[in-house]
Amino acid sequence: MQYLCNRYAPDSPLYPTEPKKRALVDRWLNYDLSVFSALGESLLRPKFMGLEMSEENKTKFNDTIKLLDQLIGNNKYVAGSDLTIADLSLLATTNTLIVLGVDVSSYPNFKTWITGLTKELSYFDEIHKFKDDGLHKAYIARMKASFLEKLNKSQ
Repeated sequence: MQYLCNRYAPDSPLYPTEPKKRALVDRWLNYDLSVFSALGESLLRPKFMGLEMSEENKTKFNDTIKLLDQLIGNNKYVAGSDLTIADLSLLATTNTLIVLGVDVSSYPNFKTWITGLTKELSYFDEIHKFKDDGLHKAYIARMKASFLEKLNKSQ
């Protein structure tokens, strides 16, 4: 996303050129990587393997979303007053929670942020919602097989 903005939309507010604003976006993009990793380990791996979340994973998941909720605060967008690629990246990462039906009501700032973005982005449903065509079931089956293969190799 950074490259695309730099190359094709260098003056776009999606990736601001002002150094302090860009630093905020970059910070959120880097933070998003840790959110993605934490959610993968604590939520997705057990989910795809058909396991219950361990207490350790529940704590890791809750800590991750709690911190995210606190960092978002009352902001409409994560890095300032404009929509940026940080919002889009974090939305792609955290949309998994919505797809999996995770209750996020305990995290009101996060819930407000994700709900607001999904409504604001007119194209959201088109690109983030799975159609009931079986493709998402096939994807989940492949992910589960991949996790199980890694688990078997590690034992």
